[in-house]
Amino acid sequence: MPLDIDPLTGVLRSYDTDHNGNLTVTTKQDVQPILERNVKLQNAEAYKKQSIKNDFQHVAEIPLSVIVEWRKEGIDFFDKNHWPAVMRKLRNPEYQYLRTTLGKI
Repeated sequence: MPLDIDPLTGVLRSYDTDHNGNLTVTTKQDVQPILERNVKLQNAEAYKKQSIKNDFQHVAEIPLSVIVEWRKEGIDFFDKNHWPAVMRKLRNPEYQYLRTTLGKI
């Protein structure tokens, strides 16, 4: 049964109980809109130039579900001490879909 959905992140939480009464809470996120936007931004030269002009470059947008998975691996996105590991992930071609730019970060 659905508990709630966050309209900003698309995160859906639902719950279920088994025959023993054990409760399971499941969290799902539709990441497709984020990934599609990332690809568009990777190819948007005007966006990249404007970002650099403003001394700020948007390099990635990471869905919350990925942040949760990284946390299970021991990488805490919200801990600045873990940022070297976050940057290694973002530089890995396996995670190119999270990047909004393909330039050096």
